[in-house]
Amino acid sequence: MTKKLTNAWIIAAVMAATALLLLALSFIGYRGAQPAAAPTAAAKAPIPGQPTIAVPPTPSANLPRPTAAAGVATPVNKVAPATLPPGPGIPPLPGDKAPTTSPTGLAYIDEVVGTGAQPAITQTVVVHYTGYLENGTVFDSSVKRGTPATFPLGNVIPGFREGISTMKVGGKRRLIIPPNLGYGDRGAPPTIPGGAKLTFDIELISLK
Repeated sequence: MTKKLTNAWIIAAVMAATALLLLALSFIGYRGAQPAAAPTAAAKAPIPGQPTIAVPPTPSANLPRPTAAAGVATPVNKVAPATLPPGPGIPPLPGDKAPTTSPTGLAYIDEVVGTGAQPAITQTVVVHYTGYLENGTVFDSSVKRGTPATFPLGNVIPGFREGISTMKVGGKRRLIIPPNLGYGDRGAPPTIPGGAKLTFDIELISLK
């Protein structure tokens, strides 16, 4: 009798263990069939060393726009010269000589050809001058001040520099300077308007 009871307990234990095993296997299979969880922020982060795709920046309205071809300067809008009131007019030179125009557009008339040295761009010159606007208004004059002007030739407007550099000491010359060789579209307010053509009467006194 005792032996039969022992066998029955063994059979019951084996059946219970088998049932538990089957239940565990079915639970594991159910969990494996579940959809994967959404990746976290850490999982989405790029792995160091791997290339990423950069998004092109939005162009700014303040950035300079490219020109049609490399090295081609963008044209600058020209400013029309200010309307000048009637003036006394530029005094004519004796002899009514026609001006000579250089390749740069500078026009000049030699009233007196000097016999002294010709200045180098690196030198300092001593000159008397009178500057006129197109209506004949005098905007500057060392003659009126009674004192010659002394300045390094390389530090003046291009038309003034070019015109004096081909003179000789003792010479007198009239320069007719276009805006691009003078003060350009900005001018030199308040005496010289933008886009002004200037006329200078110059006497080259000496060099330093």
